[in-house]
Amino acid sequence: MQALLKKQAPLVMGFAWFLLTRFAPPNVLLLLGAVGLLLVILWWNHGRLSLEGYSGFLVGILLLGILGGVFYGAPWPYLFRDASYYVSPLLFFAIGFQLRQSLEGIVLLRSFLFYVLFATILTLGETLLLFANSQPVSFEDLRSVLVGMEMQVPLVFMLVSFAKDFGQEPLLSGKGQFVVQIILLLRMTFSFSRTMYLMLGLSLVIFWLCKPRRKSLKVSSLLYAFLGVLLVGALIWWAPGGIKENFLHKLTQTFQEVSADTNWNIETNIIQNWRGYETSVAQKLFESGYALQQSLGFGFGQLIPVSHGELVGVSLEEGGITILHNGYYSMLIKVGTVGVGLYVLFFMGTLITAWRKGLKQQLARPLVLYVSCAYLLATFVITGFFARGGDPWLVLLFAYGIATKKEQVVGAPALTHRLQQSGQ
Repeated sequence: MQALLKKQAPLVMGFAWFLLTRFAPPNVLLLLGAVGLLLVILWWNHGRLSLEGYSGFLVGILLLGILGGVFYGAPWPYLFRDASYYVSPLLFFAIGFQLRQSLEGIVLLRSFLFYVLFATILTLGETLLLFANSQPVSFEDLRSVLVGMEMQVPLVFMLVSFAKDFGQEPLLSGKGQFVVQIILLLRMTFSFSRTMYLMLGLSLVIFWLCKPRRKSLKVSSLLYAFLGVLLVGALIWWAPGGIKENFLHKLTQTFQEVSADTNWNIETNIIQNWRGYETSVAQKLFESGYALQQSLGFGFGQLIPVSHGELVGVSLEEGGITILHNGYYSMLIKVGTVGVGLYVLFFMGTLITAWRKGLKQQLARPLVLYVSCAYLLATFVITGFFARGGDPWLVLLFAYGIATKKEQVVGAPALTHRLQQSGQ
């Protein structure tokens, strides 16, 4: 019964989290659930709260935003909404640390695997239904289905593929591992996402560099890499004309999309590069502030006063947007240069923890390195750590990986032991 419970618990937890993130409002239920879960974990841990010192940087960012919003008189609904984006990942980061004292890593890793797997299968199914429709499929239609999971899918692929190399019990075995790898490869290949391709490359480099025994590249490995490139190339070549042209155009415009330097009086530029346009508006707002606002931000509740939302289907009923694709500019507006500095310092702390302080030859080391680097890069294009509808489970796993520095050997963590007892 104990073995059955250990196998079934991750499946149930992963499916439950998939349903929650799929159907629950992105902030309210997650925030309430985070508070409740944190209280339970603290009770299981006898009221002990364990965190790294640099976690205070995240608390500092939150306080800057709240105090700034109150000081500048932001409408309370807007202030609370912005604060929820920042509180939720903070709470799940704290939960991840507490789970280190209560739950075996293999249970959490497998739960994360099943959560991402369910989301991946649903996405692939929706993609097939889209093409099964008799109507032509546009690039925008395809991206609306495929968007999301840019950081999670490559990470799960690496965890499934390389867990054994780091002395970790395999997440799956035999045919199950092979099938899941194929599903994840299909999801990444057909994503048409520059960010996901970047994250896959980043994860490959980090996991290979962190392997306890790195071997020279084999001919077979080079062959697999070459075949992978051929697969992506064939996908792009045989994709429907409109989809191929739009994707290739986005590839050529990658660096321009994160730039705010263009003529925004031309509507076509706004339509083709909305990210750059909203960044340019935020840049002007930041430059219009006085020294204190540039240093400490305008506070939570401050809207970015973009216009032309009708061109790209963005609602501007409130007079602007609350969050940008470029997370660094979002933070510049909300918490200023000091807040952005605290954000970077936090991830510098996690990188140092992973590289120098006791995570060697463990799966936690590449996991923490990857998530840290991924967030630092992704913040330029997909909002980053503080995001509307972000992924608390990834944050939780990230914190759990950092917390392994505190206790290298796992005996029988309390929560896992209680789960096993309940099944007897």
